[in-house]
Amino acid sequence: MTLVFGKLINAFNDWAVGKASLAELNRKTGNFTLYFVYIFAGKFTLVYLHTTCFTIAATRMTRGLRLAYIKAILRQEIAYFDTCTPGSVATRISTNANLIQTGLGEKVGIATMGFSMLISAFVVAFSQQWKLTLVTATTLPAGKWSCYVVLREC
Repeated sequence: MTLVFGKLINAFNDWAVGKASLAELNRKTGNFTLYFVYIFAGKFTLVYLHTTCFTIAATRMTRGLRLAYIKAILRQEIAYFDTCTPGSVATRISTNANLIQTGLGEKVGIATMGFSMLISAFVVAFSQQWKLTLVTATTLPAGKWSCYVVLREC
């Protein structure tokens, strides 16, 4: 998407300095608009599939976890239930399973998407301007370290 946007800006710059005519600018703008529509449709489809797959996987894992928890609870001695307050076992399984399902369904998906975006950003940056990317990539650890130090002091 960044590459298409950069080429669109180059088309506007070419028209502004007189290297391209208005008809050529209109043609290029129409092509880049179609590229944006295709990219949006592809991204929408992939994010939908990504979210659906992670949600289904988290639901299945949570269902198995709840079943294993129920089996483990039923293997306990009856005296164990005398020490518990009424409804605490059901509340514990429901709360913990919902937290795990949220973590597996949303948080793992968001982390995976963020990591893949980081890698793809570096791939695009190195493919376009590898020297500039190499110089600016060296400042990334220093920036992360300074944010860590500042946040730790607060």
